[in-house]
Amino acid sequence: MTALNGIAVWTGPVLLGALAMRVAAGAPDAPLLVLAAVVAPLVALLQRPTTERPHPVSAGAIVISATLILGASFVPLGDAAQLLGARRWQGVVLAAALLLLLTLSPRARGWRAGALVIGGTALVLCLVTLAATARAPWHAWRDVATRPALVFGARSPWVTSGGWFARRATLAFDEGHRIVVVEPGTFRVVEQEGTSHVVREWRLRAGDALTLRPGDRLSVEAGSRLRFEAGKRVPGAAASGAVWAEAGTAPLVASLAGVATLVLGAISLVPAAGRRGFAAPATLLALALAAACWGIYAVATVPDVLLGGSLAEPLLRLPAATSGGRALAALAAVALLALFLAAAGALHDRVTALAAARGTTVWMAAVAVAAVGSLFSLDPWLLLTAGLGFAAATIAGPRLAAGSARPRAWPVEAIGAVAGGVAFVGIVALGPRVPSALSALAESPALPAAFVSWLAVKLLRRSAPLRS
Repeated sequence: MTALNGIAVWTGPVLLGALAMRVAAGAPDAPLLVLAAVVAPLVALLQRPTTERPHPVSAGAIVISATLILGASFVPLGDAAQLLGARRWQGVVLAAALLLLLTLSPRARGWRAGALVIGGTALVLCLVTLAATARAPWHAWRDVATRPALVFGARSPWVTSGGWFARRATLAFDEGHRIVVVEPGTFRVVEQEGTSHVVREWRLRAGDALTLRPGDRLSVEAGSRLRFEAGKRVPGAAASGAVWAEAGTAPLVASLAGVATLVLGAISLVPAAGRRGFAAPATLLALALAAACWGIYAVATVPDVLLGGSLAEPLLRLPAATSGGRALAALAAVALLALFLAAAGALHDRVTALAAARGTTVWMAAVAVAAVGSLFSLDPWLLLTAGLGFAAATIAGPRLAAGSARPRAWPVEAIGAVAGGVAFVGIVALGPRVPSALSALAESPALPAAFVSWLAVKLLRRSAPLRS
């Protein structure tokens, strides 16, 4: 397998969309995340190629991880369908049907790399057009950094027709605001009165208004649509452009744990490259930088784009808000779909290679489960990190512990994979009950779970080495 085909699994719309959103939000971990997105798959490509068939436990772990990652990849496509005026299920069904048509067709050859090239080229072409019609990314960054506040624009959909919340959200207001309900729903307001808090719940109809004071917090359900006032601060955005530009430094432990999730996940899912060259590193660098620049343009042009919580919204709204209009938005939609097909096609190769004779059935089941799961209002970044983390705990940990030893003691590695999987699920289940000193690791359970599987394999190989 070429390196370009190998990294296709890493270039899906969820990771690139998350990079753009983190940059647009001014997240402290954004620079490190962009760097890790480039380095992690390159580390995986340096693995020693192997022709050995893995044990059934790792095959099952790959299927579970692939299903979670597929579910994450379907979510922004469903969001895009709703943003374009269709229904979520229509976008998901269309994407699933096209994916199955390509992956199950015996005549389809070489389309994965082609989809990656088309998606990446479309994304970069959108950015080049934006830079030509507006300003260079560094000029856009400088413009945002000088703004006293990030506010709703007069022509923003959040002001005119009403914005749409893809996920459930809680909005904190720093100034008084009057919002108008576009579609009926239930809204919960936490009001601060002195040192106490008062919770009020409202059932509002279309056209009803809700007045919020500084310090209030508003909880909205997924699917809600609201209209905000032009010129008011965007809830949840940075206090000013200067605050956005100087986001500070993320906590060291949390940053390292997040990077470890990406690196170990890549080691698990990105196969070793038979042929290496400059195409894969250049593609990764170009896409990561494109996602970062997209985030800068988003906060400069449509700072309220982060409010709805959809990774697809920046890709569709940013081009539509410029002189490129519908044509540029259509090109961004093509990029979103093509990158999805490339990443999902690479996952198909991994799943079917491990499942052997039952590969087609297993793959169809994984696509069906992922598609149905994406119809719910799930966080795609959470699904992606869960898939990468589970793969890190069950595949990367035992693989790194076994190293290049021959013969491979697959029963020991299977036990290590089970131990890592149980540790991963246990840490996730514990959640808030984890001591505060370990909260950073609990938020990124891949690192401790992978260490458990690595340690289990090391100890078992020393005490009772087994032969396959």
